[in-house]
Amino acid sequence: MSRGKILRLTFSLTLLLLGIVFVLWEMIIRPSLFGELISKLGLSCIVTGIVTLFRELAILRLETEETGEDIATRVHKRISDECDLLMVTDKRLGFSGYYTWVSITDPQDLFFAGRSVLHSIDRDIKKIYPQSSAEEIMARKLKEKSNINIMFLDPKSNIIDRLAKEEGQQKKDMLSNIAASLGICERLYELIKNNKSENLGELNISVYNEVPYFAYHKEDNKVYVGFYFSTHLGSTTAAFSVENDQTKRLFEQHFTSIFSRISSQKNILEISKRRSEPWFNRALYYDLCNFLTQEESQAKKAFDGPKSPECFEV
Repeated sequence: MSRGKILRLTFSLTLLLLGIVFVLWEMIIRPSLFGELISKLGLSCIVTGIVTLFRELAILRLETEETGEDIATRVHKRISDECDLLMVTDKRLGFSGYYTWVSITDPQDLFFAGRSVLHSIDRDIKKIYPQSSAEEIMARKLKEKSNINIMFLDPKSNIIDRLAKEEGQQKKDMLSNIAASLGICERLYELIKNNKSENLGELNISVYNEVPYFAYHKEDNKVYVGFYFSTHLGSTTAAFSVENDQTKRLFEQHFTSIFSRISSQKNILEISKRRSEPWFNRALYYDLCNFLTQEESQAKKAFDGPKSPECFEV
């Protein structure tokens, strides 16, 4: 709760209590002509206190929510009109357009970035293809020589608290989603580490510590973005198709610039020309696992890979 709201509530309660004291004082302690005036003043304080409390607890909250809805609607319209964006769905959770790459067998250029990313991909893939998973599909894509870049939030970032509060969700839920994404990284590594002789595509999965203003989905020349608003969970907001090449470059540069600032120590899983085999940053993985265990013991449930990390063993 903000300091301003606490101050307003305190003032309203003070008026209410002061009014009650004035009324009781006239009725019980000092009945007189002057006391009648005090009583009327007390009644005025009580009414004022009740009205201001109702405004603070009900009307202001509803007005704030409505204002947030209005702002989100206006921003969507402004974005669509001025940035060559086409709204393809009003709720990006489970949007089928995100997963056309799953059934394609040709080499592709894929770039997914946002807050937790992989957990959403895995959840939706399992709904579309119940016998499959994100790591299995990505392992296949790498064998098909696709290049994949994935970025999600570092759970140790000091902005996690703020982002969770802005979206109206529990911090432990956001951390649990990131934990699920980390688990997918380990399971993907287990699937590809024995394919040393195969000429796999390139892969880079890393964590970053900057504000993700939007979720980014790139499949070859097709780009989708979804924005975050303080009144909604990110997955419940709209997804937009980027229709203009210049605008596509603008959105891509946001994350490529973040990527260029990330230390190599923040890379979790990598397959590249400079490495002879898949590389998994187990030191970073364990460090993040330990942090998540300390923050929320339930986060360990997200790690159901073939080799559970030691820090999650009970």
